[in-house]
Amino acid sequence: MTFIGQENVTFVKKNKSYPVRALTRKTISYQKRQIFVNVCCIALCPFMMVAIAGILAILIGNLVNNAHPSEGNYIKRLFDINLIKQKEKLF
Repeated sequence: MTFIGQENVTFVKKNKSYPVRALTRKTISYQKRQIFVNVCCIALCPFMMVAIAGILAILIGNLVNNAHPSEGNYIKRLFDINLIKQKEKLF
């Protein structure tokens, strides 16, 4: 059965990879425009989290040491006591 005006219609068989390639090209061009956001999210954010954690550790350590001035360096003494206990277990 042919409809009016469809006598000379030819169907082009499209390759199934065309949509995948188009989507890949679109994604790559979008990511090129978003380079600053990518750098911040991938590199800068984890670095800042580690830096903030280190600063907080130093601040909390100083607060604990200053809270017990008569006992000297509280954290160092705790660490030394744990080392002594481990050495005693070995013998």
